[in-house]
Amino acid sequence: MKVVTEEIQINQRTPNVTLSDGVANVDSEIVSYPIPDKSQLEIRPTDFIGMYLATAVPAELAADSLITVLYTDAQNRRTRVIAQGEYQQFKALQDVTLKYFIKASYIIPANFYLKIKVLAAAAADDAQTRFTASAKLVYETLD
Repeated sequence: MKVVTEEIQINQRTPNVTLSDGVANVDSEIVSYPIPDKSQLEIRPTDFIGMYLATAVPAELAADSLITVLYTDAQNRRTRVIAQGEYQQFKALQDVTLKYFIKASYIIPANFYLKIKVLAAAAADDAQTRFTASAKLVYETLD
């Protein structure tokens, strides 16, 4: 076996990403990404998170909606917040000077989940959810 390190972008089209509808006025999980077996996801201060969130109408969510990026174990017993702030802080997907860069380093072990939650006056629609998160994936190969 050998260990491989790979720079990745996780987004709504990444295999195994689950998108869910939000619920108005409820802190709702809208994105979940499981960290594969025999791997870990490393998030560093050079990594960023960007997103576009809207209702089914579609109408973009209010700028002051609360966004929480976190990771947790499968039973949601151990949770750690990676980033939290208003939606307007996370909206930049293309302008590098406006992207939300992570403030510290985190290592998310295998079988944990990277998640995004939103608390907004309107319900986020999974079909309208767009996001990107940069990270480093470290995993073992079968070689």
